Amino acid sequence: MFLKGRDLLSLNDLIDSELSELIAFARELKSRFHAGEPMDFLMGAQIFSMDPEGLLGSWNPIAIGMTQLGGVCTDLGDGGLREELGETWLDRGRLLDLSGHGLAVTGRSVKWGHPFMEELAAGLNSPVINLMSDLAAPLQAIASSMAVQERLGEKMGEARAAIVWAPPGRATKPMSRPLSLAEILLRQGVAVRMACPLAFHPGAELADYLDAFLPGIFEIGEDPGEAIDGADVVFSMNWAPDLRQHSLEELAAIGSEHQGWRMEAEALEFAAPESLLGGGLPQNRDFEIQGELLDGERSIHLEESANMLHVAKAVLALILDPSIHGNVQENHDSTIQ
Repeated sequence: MFLKGRDLLSLNDLIDSELSELIAFARELKSRFHAGEPMDFLMGAQIFSMDPEGLLGSWNPIAIGMTQLGGVCTDLGDGGLREELGETWLDRGRLLDLSGHGLAVTGRSVKWGHPFMEELAAGLNSPVINLMSDLAAPLQAIASSMAVQERLGEKMGEARAAIVWAPPGRATKPMSRPLSLAEILLRQGVAVRMACPLAFHPGAELADYLDAFLPGIFEIGEDPGEAIDGADVVFSMNWAPDLRQHSLEELAAIGSEHQGWRMEAEALEFAAPESLLGGGLPQNRDFEIQGELLDGERSIHLEESANMLHVAKAVLALILDPSIHGNVQENHDSTIQ
């Protein structure tokens, strides 16, 4: 599998065979980590990380993963662009290209979201990795899929999944998380039903996009019971519509009108007898989901989030090329001419 130097902004950047190999490699790296085996694939490599909205908190799998792989990650915060001196992102991108081997970005706002990442990817020679944007969350989706695969094994291809909206609690989360999750599950042959209040519907265009993968195995409605009925894995997740249409305050107000959507044990009675319960962390305990469910044996929330570290390492090891900056100046010179 040749991914060196390629951007990873969404799952669309990977064909099915590459996706399968990446997951297999992430599982191998996870086993090696727990066995205490060295994984210094990226000695001498440097990546920069941007999380201008503080969405990751202290949990940055790219930074942790680079350390475990023997490389270095430098946090740029919001990039510190010196706009008052006339600096542009094109100028900064050229500097980053000559100073390291890649850039990882997290952002969901109008300023820092997916279009910004696409602009960076177009201007940089070194790869850009999307940790989470308003439109895609590829690493978390892969990590969640990996957690299901680890529990279900070969039965995963015959499984049915439910993705059910939950009230936001203190803060809303981007719609990219459930949409990327639905996309990867559909690509693996898992039938997906999504349920949410009408105000949190992803829109007909996106629903049609998901349905196009394997027509007939994706459905979306407003009844959580119908979505959960017979499901082998139930994902309880909060998400918000496009921030270009609503402010965070408006979304919180809308979400407060749907407190009855909290995931409770009674809802899982509709699911398959030994169904799994996921959605990743963090989750607002006893607001989005009952604490007993979050801590129960059927819960894969912790595994989903922990797997993101190993997925990040697989992505870094496969995409970063410590020698890629050797030709960057030549490329920039030809662009300038």
